[in-house]
Amino acid sequence: MVLGITGANTVAYNRLLLFVAGLGGLLYGIDVGIISGALPYLTDTSGFSPSQLSFVVAAVMMGGIISTLFAGAIADWIGRKRGGGSAS
Repeated sequence: MVLGITGANTVAYNRLLLFVAGLGGLLYGIDVGIISGALPYLTDTSGFSPSQLSFVVAAVMMGGIISTLFAGAIADWIGRKRGGGSAS
């Protein structure tokens, strides 16, 4: 049993996890959209070369990778169950 969740609570917990994961994807998509909208202004005002602009756009992906690594380490530290065994 994970976190004392049983029966009908499992369905609610799974839906919560799906909602949070979907919200994360939505927010990532909004970030990409904002950067693509800002790119013409960055091109006109910054004087960056195309490779420098591509690095600015790639910074969003790098930030996501770095934050995922830290989030996993924090979850392990707080007490996420280790190993790949069954939850029961």
